[in-house]
Amino acid sequence: MISTYHIADLPEHITESTHFINLRSLCPDETHIDILDEVYVSNFEIDSQAKFDQIIRADCYFGFDRKVYADIFRNLERFWREDPNSSPFQLSKKDISNLSNQLITLFTERQSSIIMTCMKLNQIELFDYIVERDGRGIIQDEGMLRVFPLLYYAVFNNHVEITKHGIEKGCLITDDLLKPAVQNDNLEIARILFESNIPITSRLERAVCEFASIKMLHLFLEYYNKPLTGLLHYAVHNFENLKELVLLIEKNFDLKLSRELAFNLLGVCLRYSVDVRVIMFIEEQFGVCLRELIAENTQMKYFNSNYIHTNIIVEDNLDLYMYLHNSGFLVCEETYRTSVHYLCRKITPGLVRKHINETLAKKNI
Repeated sequence: MISTYHIADLPEHITESTHFINLRSLCPDETHIDILDEVYVSNFEIDSQAKFDQIIRADCYFGFDRKVYADIFRNLERFWREDPNSSPFQLSKKDISNLSNQLITLFTERQSSIIMTCMKLNQIELFDYIVERDGRGIIQDEGMLRVFPLLYYAVFNNHVEITKHGIEKGCLITDDLLKPAVQNDNLEIARILFESNIPITSRLERAVCEFASIKMLHLFLEYYNKPLTGLLHYAVHNFENLKELVLLIEKNFDLKLSRELAFNLLGVCLRYSVDVRVIMFIEEQFGVCLRELIAENTQMKYFNSNYIHTNIIVEDNLDLYMYLHNSGFLVCEETYRTSVHYLCRKITPGLVRKHINETLAKKNI
Protein backbone atom coordinates (compact mmCIF):
# COMPACT_ATOMS: atom_id res chain seq x y z
CA MET A 1 0.00 0.00 0.00
CA ILE A 2 1.03 3.57 -0.67
CA SER A 3 0.00 6.55 1.41
CA THR A 4 0.26 10.25 0.59
CA TYR A 5 1.80 12.62 3.14
CA HIS A 6 2.05 16.39 3.29
CA ILE A 7 5.74 17.21 3.37
CA ALA A 8 5.30 19.67 6.22
CA ASP A 9 3.91 16.83 8.37
CA LEU A 10 6.77 14.38 7.82
CA PRO A 11 8.99 13.50 10.82
CA GLU A 12 12.49 14.94 10.89
CA HIS A 13 14.23 11.59 10.37
CA ILE A 14 12.57 11.36 6.96
CA THR A 15 13.04 14.98 5.86
CA GLU A 16 16.75 14.74 6.77
CA SER A 17 17.25 11.39 5.02
CA THR A 18 19.41 11.02 1.92
CA HIS A 19 16.53 9.88 -0.30
CA PHE A 20 14.24 12.74 0.69
CA ILE A 21 16.97 15.40 0.23
CA ASN A 22 17.73 14.05 -3.24
CA LEU A 23 14.03 13.99 -4.09
CA ARG A 24 13.53 17.61 -2.97
CA SER A 25 16.44 18.73 -5.11
CA LEU A 26 14.66 17.25 -8.13
CA CYS A 27 11.16 18.40 -7.19
CA PRO A 28 11.54 21.46 -4.95
CA ASP A 29 7.94 22.68 -5.43
CA GLU A 30 6.16 19.46 -4.45
CA THR A 31 4.01 19.73 -1.32
CA HIS A 32 3.09 16.04 -1.02
CA ILE A 33 4.93 12.76 -1.26
CA ASP A 34 3.80 9.14 -1.75
CA ILE A 35 5.49 6.59 0.53
CA LEU A 36 5.12 2.83 0.73
CA ASP A 37 3.52 1.87 4.04
CA GLU A 38 6.14 -0.80 4.64
CA VAL A 39 8.94 1.78 4.76
CA TYR A 40 7.20 4.58 6.61
CA VAL A 41 7.93 4.91 10.34
CA SER A 42 6.79 7.90 12.36
CA ASN A 43 9.08 7.13 15.32
CA PHE A 44 11.68 4.64 16.51
CA GLU A 45 9.79 3.11 19.41
CA ILE A 46 10.15 -0.69 19.16
CA ASP A 47 7.55 -3.04 20.66
CA SER A 48 7.74 -5.96 18.26
CA GLN A 49 9.95 -7.75 15.77
CA ALA A 50 7.71 -6.37 13.01
CA LYS A 51 8.41 -2.77 14.06
CA PHE A 52 12.14 -3.44 14.16
CA ASP A 53 12.03 -4.97 10.68
CA GLN A 54 10.07 -1.97 9.42
CA ILE A 55 12.71 0.43 10.77
CA ILE A 56 15.43 -1.49 8.94
CA ARG A 57 13.44 -1.41 5.70
CA ALA A 58 12.85 2.31 6.16
CA ASP A 59 16.56 2.96 6.66
CA CYS A 60 17.44 0.93 3.55
CA TYR A 61 14.93 2.98 1.56
CA PHE A 62 15.49 6.48 2.95
CA GLY A 63 19.06 6.37 4.22
CA PHE A 64 18.55 7.93 7.66
CA ASP A 65 20.97 10.52 8.96
CA ARG A 66 23.38 8.74 11.30
CA LYS A 67 22.47 10.99 14.20
CA VAL A 68 19.28 8.93 14.72
CA TYR A 69 21.21 5.67 15.16
CA ALA A 70 21.68 6.14 18.90
CA ASP A 71 17.91 6.30 19.46
CA ILE A 72 17.47 3.08 17.50
CA PHE A 73 20.30 1.36 19.42
CA ARG A 74 18.80 2.45 22.73
CA ASN A 75 15.23 1.49 21.88
CA LEU A 76 16.18 -1.90 20.46
CA GLU A 77 18.29 -2.74 23.50
CA ARG A 78 15.39 -1.76 25.76
CA PHE A 79 13.01 -3.95 23.75
CA TRP A 80 15.41 -6.90 23.87
CA ARG A 81 16.17 -6.54 27.59
CA GLU A 82 12.72 -5.75 28.96
CA ASP A 83 9.94 -6.76 26.58
CA PRO A 84 8.75 -10.41 26.57
CA ASN A 85 7.63 -9.86 22.98
CA SER A 86 11.31 -9.80 22.01
CA SER A 87 11.41 -13.60 22.04
CA PRO A 88 12.38 -14.83 19.55
CA PHE A 89 14.59 -11.96 18.44
CA GLN A 90 16.03 -11.90 14.92
CA LEU A 91 18.62 -9.50 13.53
CA SER A 92 18.60 -8.20 9.97
CA LYS A 93 20.91 -9.46 7.25
CA LYS A 94 24.49 -8.27 7.03
CA ASP A 95 25.50 -5.48 4.64
CA ILE A 96 22.02 -4.30 3.71
CA SER A 97 22.76 -0.95 5.37
CA ASN A 98 25.25 0.75 7.66
CA LEU A 99 22.66 0.78 10.45
CA SER A 100 22.03 -2.92 10.03
CA ASN A 101 25.73 -3.74 10.32
CA GLN A 102 26.12 -1.68 13.47
CA LEU A 103 23.11 -3.39 15.05
CA ILE A 104 24.64 -6.76 14.24
CA THR A 105 27.81 -5.68 16.05
CA LEU A 106 25.76 -4.44 19.02
CA PHE A 107 24.07 -7.81 19.46
CA THR A 108 26.88 -10.20 18.52
CA GLU A 109 29.98 -8.72 20.19
CA ARG A 110 30.59 -9.09 23.90
CA GLN A 111 31.26 -6.04 26.05
CA SER A 112 34.97 -6.87 26.22
CA SER A 113 35.39 -6.67 22.44
CA ILE A 114 32.62 -4.46 21.04
CA ILE A 115 34.52 -1.16 21.24
CA MET A 116 37.46 -2.77 19.44
CA THR A 117 35.14 -4.07 16.70
CA CYS A 118 33.75 -0.56 16.23
CA MET A 119 37.29 0.57 15.47
CA LYS A 120 37.89 -2.31 13.06
CA LEU A 121 34.65 -1.64 11.15
CA ASN A 122 34.59 2.18 11.32
CA GLN A 123 31.30 2.15 13.24
CA ILE A 124 31.44 5.62 14.74
CA GLU A 125 27.81 5.88 15.86
CA LEU A 126 27.94 2.59 17.75
CA PHE A 127 31.30 3.61 19.25
CA ASP A 128 29.74 6.79 20.62
CA TYR A 129 26.71 4.90 21.90
CA ILE A 130 28.85 2.35 23.76
CA VAL A 131 30.96 5.11 25.32
CA GLU A 132 27.77 6.90 26.41
CA ARG A 133 26.27 3.66 27.75
CA ASP A 134 29.32 2.23 29.51
CA GLY A 135 31.34 5.36 30.33
CA ARG A 136 34.50 6.90 28.90
CA GLY A 137 36.64 4.49 30.89
CA ILE A 138 35.98 1.84 28.26
CA ILE A 139 38.23 3.60 25.74
CA GLN A 140 41.11 3.72 28.23
CA ASP A 141 40.77 0.16 29.57
CA GLU A 142 42.99 -2.05 27.41
CA GLY A 143 41.03 -5.19 28.32
CA MET A 144 42.09 -8.80 27.98
CA LEU A 145 41.32 -9.08 24.27
CA ARG A 146 43.27 -6.02 23.12
CA VAL A 147 46.82 -6.75 22.08
CA PHE A 148 47.27 -3.17 20.87
CA PRO A 149 45.86 0.24 21.87
CA LEU A 150 42.27 0.80 20.76
CA LEU A 151 43.16 3.18 17.93
CA TYR A 152 45.48 0.59 16.40
CA TYR A 153 42.51 -1.35 15.03
CA ALA A 154 41.23 1.73 13.20
CA VAL A 155 44.66 2.62 11.82
CA PHE A 156 45.39 -0.95 10.74
CA ASN A 157 42.14 -1.04 8.76
CA ASN A 158 42.73 2.37 7.12
CA HIS A 159 39.73 4.03 8.78
CA VAL A 160 40.49 7.75 8.76
CA GLU A 161 37.13 8.87 10.11
CA ILE A 162 37.06 6.84 13.31
CA THR A 163 40.79 7.39 13.86
CA LYS A 164 40.17 11.14 14.03
CA HIS A 165 37.02 10.59 16.08
CA GLY A 166 38.78 8.32 18.56
CA ILE A 167 41.54 10.87 19.08
CA GLU A 168 38.95 13.58 19.72
CA LYS A 169 37.25 11.31 22.26
CA GLY A 170 40.51 10.77 24.15
CA CYS A 171 41.81 7.41 22.94
CA LEU A 172 45.44 6.76 23.86
CA ILE A 173 48.06 7.71 21.26
CA THR A 174 51.12 5.46 21.51
CA ASP A 175 54.15 4.97 19.29
CA ASP A 176 52.99 1.59 17.95
CA LEU A 177 50.09 3.25 16.11
CA LEU A 178 52.31 4.54 13.32
CA LYS A 179 53.64 1.22 12.05
CA PRO A 180 50.35 0.05 10.44
CA ALA A 181 49.87 3.47 8.86
CA VAL A 182 53.38 3.24 7.44
CA GLN A 183 52.90 -0.30 6.18
CA ASN A 184 49.60 0.72 4.56
CA ASP A 185 51.29 3.86 3.20
CA ASN A 186 48.36 5.86 4.55
CA LEU A 187 49.75 9.38 4.55
CA GLU A 188 46.50 10.92 5.78
CA ILE A 189 46.36 8.81 8.94
CA ALA A 190 50.09 9.26 9.53
CA ARG A 191 49.73 13.04 9.39
CA ILE A 192 46.78 12.88 11.81
CA LEU A 193 48.98 10.94 14.25
CA PHE A 194 51.90 13.35 13.90
CA GLU A 195 49.59 16.34 14.35
CA SER A 196 48.23 14.64 17.48
CA ASN A 197 51.76 14.52 18.92
CA ILE A 198 52.40 10.80 18.69
CA PRO A 199 55.57 10.15 20.72
CA ILE A 200 58.58 9.79 18.40
CA THR A 201 60.48 6.92 19.98
CA SER A 202 63.19 4.58 18.69
CA ARG A 203 60.49 2.03 17.88
CA LEU A 204 58.67 4.58 15.74
CA GLU A 205 61.90 5.65 14.04
CA ARG A 206 62.65 2.07 13.14
CA ALA A 207 59.17 1.45 11.75
CA VAL A 208 59.49 4.47 9.46
CA CYS A 209 63.02 3.71 8.28
CA GLU A 210 62.30 0.04 7.61
CA PHE A 211 58.83 0.16 6.06
CA ALA A 212 58.03 3.68 4.85
CA SER A 213 57.69 4.77 1.26
CA ILE A 214 59.77 7.79 0.22
CA LYS A 215 56.69 10.01 0.56
CA MET A 216 56.00 8.65 4.04
CA LEU A 217 59.63 9.15 5.01
CA HIS A 218 59.49 12.81 3.97
CA LEU A 219 56.25 13.28 5.89
CA PHE A 220 57.91 11.86 9.00
CA LEU A 221 60.90 14.16 8.58
CA GLU A 222 58.58 17.19 8.68
CA TYR A 223 58.03 16.35 12.36
CA TYR A 224 61.51 14.99 13.18
CA ASN A 225 63.89 17.37 14.94
CA LYS A 226 66.91 15.15 15.64
CA PRO A 227 70.06 14.61 13.52
CA LEU A 228 69.28 12.42 10.51
CA THR A 229 72.43 10.36 11.04
CA GLY A 230 70.68 8.75 14.00
CA LEU A 231 68.22 7.13 11.59
CA LEU A 232 70.77 5.46 9.32
CA HIS A 233 71.27 2.35 11.47
CA TYR A 234 67.55 1.64 11.07
CA ALA A 235 67.52 2.54 7.38
CA VAL A 236 70.03 -0.21 6.49
CA HIS A 237 66.94 -2.45 6.38
CA ASN A 238 65.48 -0.40 3.50
CA PHE A 239 67.83 0.37 0.62
CA GLU A 240 65.73 3.17 -0.90
CA ASN A 241 65.26 4.97 2.42
CA LEU A 242 68.95 4.66 3.22
CA LYS A 243 69.85 6.31 -0.08
CA GLU A 244 67.30 9.08 0.50
CA LEU A 245 68.56 9.84 4.01
CA VAL A 246 72.19 9.90 2.91
CA LEU A 247 71.25 12.28 0.08
CA LEU A 248 69.48 14.59 2.54
CA ILE A 249 72.42 14.47 4.95
CA GLU A 250 74.85 15.37 2.18
CA LYS A 251 72.71 18.40 1.33
CA ASN A 252 73.02 19.55 4.93
CA PHE A 253 76.64 20.68 5.27
CA ASP A 254 76.36 20.69 9.06
CA LEU A 255 76.17 16.89 9.07
CA LYS A 256 79.21 14.76 8.28
CA LEU A 257 79.33 11.27 6.82
CA SER A 258 82.41 9.94 8.58
CA ARG A 259 84.46 6.77 8.21
CA GLU A 260 83.56 5.88 11.79
CA LEU A 261 79.86 6.15 10.95
CA ALA A 262 80.37 3.92 7.91
CA PHE A 263 82.05 1.20 9.96
CA ASN A 264 79.28 1.35 12.57
CA LEU A 265 76.64 1.00 9.85
CA LEU A 266 78.47 -1.93 8.27
CA GLY A 267 78.72 -3.52 11.70
CA VAL A 268 74.92 -3.33 11.97
CA CYS A 269 74.52 -4.81 8.48
CA LEU A 270 76.65 -7.82 9.40
CA ARG A 271 74.16 -8.85 12.09
CA TYR A 272 71.16 -8.92 9.76
CA SER A 273 70.14 -10.27 6.39
CA VAL A 274 70.19 -6.92 4.62
CA ASP A 275 70.01 -6.24 0.91
CA VAL A 276 73.57 -6.63 -0.41
CA ARG A 277 73.09 -3.32 -2.24
CA VAL A 278 73.05 -1.62 1.16
CA ILE A 279 76.60 -2.71 1.95
CA MET A 280 77.80 -1.85 -1.55
CA PHE A 281 76.18 1.59 -1.28
CA ILE A 282 77.80 2.32 2.09
CA GLU A 283 81.19 1.24 0.75
CA GLU A 284 80.88 3.46 -2.31
CA GLN A 285 79.30 6.46 -0.58
CA PHE A 286 81.73 6.53 2.36
CA GLY A 287 84.83 5.35 0.49
CA VAL A 288 85.43 2.28 2.65
CA CYS A 289 85.35 -1.50 2.14
CA LEU A 290 84.64 -4.57 4.22
CA ARG A 291 88.25 -5.71 4.22
CA GLU A 292 89.22 -2.39 5.82
CA LEU A 293 86.47 -2.95 8.38
CA ILE A 294 87.86 -6.38 9.24
CA ALA A 295 91.33 -4.91 9.61
CA GLU A 296 90.14 -2.14 11.94
CA ASN A 297 87.82 -4.30 14.01
CA THR A 298 90.31 -4.58 16.82
CA GLN A 299 88.85 -5.67 20.15
CA MET A 300 85.54 -6.36 18.33
CA LYS A 301 84.78 -2.64 18.13
CA TYR A 302 82.28 -2.88 15.27
CA PHE A 303 81.13 -6.50 15.24
CA ASN A 304 81.66 -9.64 17.28
CA SER A 305 82.93 -12.21 14.81
CA ASN A 306 84.58 -12.61 11.41
CA TYR A 307 82.17 -15.46 10.67
CA ILE A 308 79.07 -14.87 8.53
CA HIS A 309 76.11 -14.32 10.84
CA THR A 310 73.50 -17.05 11.32
CA ASN A 311 70.69 -14.66 10.34
CA ILE A 312 72.05 -14.48 6.80
CA ILE A 313 72.01 -18.28 6.50
CA VAL A 314 68.52 -18.57 8.01
CA GLU A 315 67.19 -16.05 5.47
CA ASP A 316 69.03 -17.91 2.68
CA ASN A 317 70.44 -14.60 1.43
CA LEU A 318 72.88 -15.93 -1.18
CA ASP A 319 73.88 -12.56 -2.67
CA LEU A 320 74.91 -11.19 0.73
CA TYR A 321 76.56 -14.46 1.72
CA MET A 322 78.74 -14.52 -1.40
CA TYR A 323 79.64 -10.84 -1.07
CA LEU A 324 80.75 -11.32 2.53
CA HIS A 325 82.63 -14.50 1.72
CA ASN A 326 84.48 -12.80 -1.12
CA SER A 327 85.29 -9.91 1.23
CA GLY A 328 87.07 -12.16 3.71
CA PHE A 329 84.35 -13.32 6.09
CA LEU A 330 84.46 -16.93 7.17
CA VAL A 331 82.18 -19.96 7.49
CA CYS A 332 82.45 -22.93 9.83
CA GLU A 333 80.75 -26.19 10.80
CA GLU A 334 78.02 -24.24 12.58
CA THR A 335 77.30 -22.44 9.31
CA TYR A 336 77.00 -25.83 7.63
CA ARG A 337 74.64 -27.19 10.31
CA THR A 338 72.46 -24.06 10.06
CA SER A 339 72.17 -24.50 6.29
CA VAL A 340 71.09 -28.12 6.80
CA HIS A 341 68.64 -27.31 9.60
CA TYR A 342 66.88 -24.55 7.65
CA LEU A 343 66.85 -26.56 4.41
CA CYS A 344 68.57 -23.76 2.53
CA ARG A 345 68.20 -24.03 -1.22
CA LYS A 346 70.45 -21.11 -2.13
CA ILE A 347 73.15 -21.22 0.51
CA THR A 348 73.17 -24.99 0.27
CA PRO A 349 75.17 -27.20 2.66
CA GLY A 350 77.25 -28.24 -0.35
CA LEU A 351 78.26 -24.63 -1.05
CA VAL A 352 79.13 -24.03 2.60
CA ARG A 353 81.18 -27.24 2.71
CA LYS A 354 83.14 -26.08 -0.33
CA HIS A 355 83.99 -22.78 1.39
CA ILE A 356 84.98 -24.55 4.61
CA ASN A 357 87.31 -26.83 2.67
CA GLU A 358 88.83 -23.88 0.80
CA THR A 359 89.60 -22.16 4.09
CA LEU A 360 91.21 -25.30 5.49
CA ALA A 361 93.28 -25.74 2.34
CA LYS A 362 94.64 -22.18 2.63
CA LYS A 363 95.65 -22.81 6.26
CA ASN A 364 97.57 -25.95 5.27
CA ILE A 365 99.62 -24.21 2.58
